[in-house]
Amino acid sequence: DQRIAEDARAFATTTLSLLLLMLNGIITVLAFSGVLWSISPLLFGVAVGYAGIGSLLTVLLGRPLLRLNYAQADKEAFFRRDLVHIRENAESVAFLHREGRMRARLTTHLDGLTENFGKIIKVNRHLSFFTTGYNYLIQIIPILIVAPLFIRGDVEFGVITQSSMSFSHLMGAFSLIVTQ
Repeated sequence: DQRIAEDARAFATTTLSLLLLMLNGIITVLAFSGVLWSISPLLFGVAVGYAGIGSLLTVLLGRPLLRLNYAQADKEAFFRRDLVHIRENAESVAFLHREGRMRARLTTHLDGLTENFGKIIKVNRHLSFFTTGYNYLIQIIPILIVAPLFIRGDVEFGVITQSSMSFSHLMGAFSLIVTQ
């Protein structure tokens, strides 16, 4: 019952949060797409492509977390079940000298928990490395594309800053999957 209630609460909270983030993202895309397009259509295309590739790679790198988190919840439930069983049947466990068997079961469950948690940490680490690099490149890409325009004299210096800010906001909206 507790796990079902937690899952339902998490689902409702996550759904509402994601809906609000998507609404905010749509408004941001509408606000900054025109600015970025007017500065450089190439920069707008790069933003869309970069967000698409980043989202795809994030999904691929993060996909194992679904299975691992579900397995972690199951392993925790089995561990708690055995702990409750031991607490409720402590007298019979002691009377029948089953302490060793119970310790072995609990150790097996605990080993499974820690092994699975280690896998979760490893996948999260890889995903965090990717998203950190992804976010750092967001600051560099517009400068690389707009700087040649400035050097040729096609745009003023302030356009570089304007393009960086517009690109950053647009990428924040396009990269909803990466940030979540």
